[in-house]
Amino acid sequence: MPDPITELRRSTDREFHEMRAALQLHTSTLAAHISEDDRRWSKLLAAQEANTESIKQLTLATRGLVETWTALNVFQRFIKWVSSFAIIGGAVTWLVSKFSH
Repeated sequence: MPDPITELRRSTDREFHEMRAALQLHTSTLAAHISEDDRRWSKLLAAQEANTESIKQLTLATRGLVETWTALNVFQRFIKWVSSFAIIGGAVTWLVSKFSH
């Protein structure tokens, strides 16, 4: 008759080896997931750096356009200001000429 302790040890050894194999499988799967996440993060960071660089280049490229637009807006305000004085001056001149005769 087999020894019960030996039988228990054998079944425990078998379970131990099965759990060890499952643990190794999970460990390798985890390592693969970690590697994939690292690859994804590297790709995302590279894309973000490229976007940041593109924004910097676009900012530099449009700086002249923005300065020109601002200057034209200032010039437009000046023309409106001068034209309002011209209209007032023309109206005063017309009134003076109308009533001075």
